[in-house]
This record gives sequence, C-alpha cells and structure tokens, in this order.
Amino acid sequence: APAGFNFEVMNAYQLLKAIQENGYEIIEKSVSDTAAGSDTHRAWTECGNLDHEGHDRGWKLAKQVDLLIREIRDRILELMRDGWRRVHVVTDHGWLLLPGGLPKVDLSAALTDSKWGRCAAIKPGAHCPERLFPWYWNPNLHFALADGVSCFKKGEEYAHGGLSLQECLIPRLTVSGEQGASLRSMKITEVAWKGLRCTVVIEPVMAGVWVDIRRHA
Repeated sequence: APAGFNFEVMNAYQLLKAIQENGYEIIEKSVSDTAAGSDTHRAWTECGNLDHEGHDRGWKLAKQVDLLIREIRDRILELMRDGWRRVHVVTDHGWLLLPGGLPKVDLSAALTDSKWGRCAAIKPGAHCPERLFPWYWNPNLHFALADGVSCFKKGEEYAHGGLSLQECLIPRLTVSGEQGASLRSMKITEVAWKGLRCTVVIEPVMAGVWVDIRRHA
C-alpha cells in the first residue's frame, strides 16, 4: 500500500456515513421522490441486484439480465425526470458465468486460511503450487488465483475475484441531459380526445418530449 495510507474496513453503515461526509446525500432505493438530494447537488443511490442474482441463481442469471438492466435504465430515467442533469453509473467488478460450472482446480484446505471460488488466502509460509499475488491493502498477505476461468470450488456457475478480463474490466457510464432540470417543472395542462387522437398540452413547451399513454401503470 502507498506510504502513509490508512486502510479501514467499513461496514455498510460506515460506508454510507463516509459518503455523506464527502458531500453526497443518500437517496434510498425505496424513495420515489428522487429529487430529495437536490439540496446538495450531489447524491448517491443504489440500484440493481446483478451480483446477488448471480450468486443465487447461477446460470439462470442469463434469463434475468435484460430485466435487471431495464430496472437500472428506469431508475436512471426517473432520476433525470426529477431534475438530475447527470447520472454516473458505477460498479465494483465483473463476473464469469458458465452453465454446468467453471472448471475446478484442486487446492488443499490445509494450505489456506480462507478459500472462495476464484481466489484463496494462503497461510503464511505454506508452499502453494498456484501462482501467488500480493494484496494491495496488505502486501504481506498473498492470494492464490485460479488460472483462466477455473475455480477452487466445484459446481460454481457464477464467480468473480480473479484477474480475467471479464472480472476486471468494468464500464463507466455517464448519462446526461440538459433538459433534466426543466422536466421536473413541466406540467400537463390539457388532455383532449378527438376520436382516436389524443392531444396533450404541456407547459413549458419543450422539444423531444414523448407522452406514454397506458391503460394500466
């Protein structure tokens, strides 16, 4: 770790507190009024359960990916409609997914302090046949990483924690819209049906706005 760097393990509460102390307001997942953070002009919110679904469902995650991405898209649109002009989408890691299970590599439990799917913490002084890598936060601690897309556990269809491109390359998405601040003040002032044609009047007038007509929510 860099000289003078102090690393502290945080639980979820401490992490959110640190985010707030750095000037970000927390918008809870269940809050429908996403404009709650507009006083600080910066906010943090979480959306999506890709990792949870992967660990829970294995290969069946593939059936849910489109739905989960649409949920993230809808959350972004909700933020934009409530006046946020820019939304940064971040994630912490990628993942591997292989129906039937990733190929297993044998690693004796006697050599490890802890063992996960893609990596294992090796006991000090233990001779391990796998390649060892230092941990960024503590260079005195070494991890064994399974080669390629292999895994230290049998039957793991979804896993992460290794150094494959799929696990390490993550997207940095920014969605922006100059009209975001005005959308919140927009109002529908008139709705008129003439036969099968619906005319909607909005104020203030703004180009590029669509009206979604539904019988149900």
